[in-house]
Amino acid sequence: MSRMFFFGFGYIAARLAPHLKAAGWEMAGTTRTQNKVNEMWDAGVEPHIWDGENPIEKPARVLKGTTHVLHSIPPGTMGDVVMHHHRALVAKLAPRLTWYGYLSTTGVYGFAPSGLVDEDFQINPENATAKLRARVEKTHLGFLKNSNLPVNIFRLGGIYGPERGILTRIRKGQKQIIIKDDHKTCRVHIDDIVTTLLASINNPKPGRIYNVVDDLPSSGTDPAILACELLGMPVPPKFDYAEKEENLSLAMRAHFKVNRAISNQRIKDELGVVLKYPTYREGFRALVADINKPKSD
Repeated sequence: MSRMFFFGFGYIAARLAPHLKAAGWEMAGTTRTQNKVNEMWDAGVEPHIWDGENPIEKPARVLKGTTHVLHSIPPGTMGDVVMHHHRALVAKLAPRLTWYGYLSTTGVYGFAPSGLVDEDFQINPENATAKLRARVEKTHLGFLKNSNLPVNIFRLGGIYGPERGILTRIRKGQKQIIIKDDHKTCRVHIDDIVTTLLASINNPKPGRIYNVVDDLPSSGTDPAILACELLGMPVPPKFDYAEKEENLSLAMRAHFKVNRAISNQRIKDELGVVLKYPTYREGFRALVADINKPKSD
């Protein structure tokens, strides 16, 4: 019996779980609060409340029988909470695992001035969050070498999907669009992330790193304008980055200080992934069609 354990039952895990449930998998996972417990039970996932501040209660029992792990908890002040609290348990569990997926970010590449960046590009994280991610990646790859942890690392672009991304922000009243000519990033629809994870689970390649992005790197301007057009809403005022920089949060400044066009060729060549939404244009249109779909009583 295949058994998936989710370290962090978030947006991606919630979209992956129905596919595993349909295939007859057992599942368990962690959540920080009581709020998601019912949702997890409904999804067929045994819930365990864990805030990351202390070890999981009776972790060996909680993880018993686990064959697959998806780790999506972002690093915090103590670094990676899974390794911080349960390094020895992961080492002990590793040889019995079939697959271990760690969700990272394309942010670890830092600034790449031109051309497509692939997984062999030397990472150069430029902000504190990206540096933490890079450190956690290194820790997991070290476990592959020392404890046979069958880890694959997935560097995700900007995630969008139902109730997440620029369409949602526009609907909630985003008040401006920031323009920066040398700023280019990649994004990916949640369904294509799930497709990639399932392809990797079915064809694990321990130690491999995968960029999970769509085919069209772009600035944030064009997607925002298309979102407004599809939603039938006015385009917010556009401002040059230099005009607004001093008023932006540190996270937003960090976002605008990178320029990355990311290659997704490896997920196609090695995992056979065919993107359902090759660009944000198809993805946005599908999301808006769903938004406008008449709701049944």
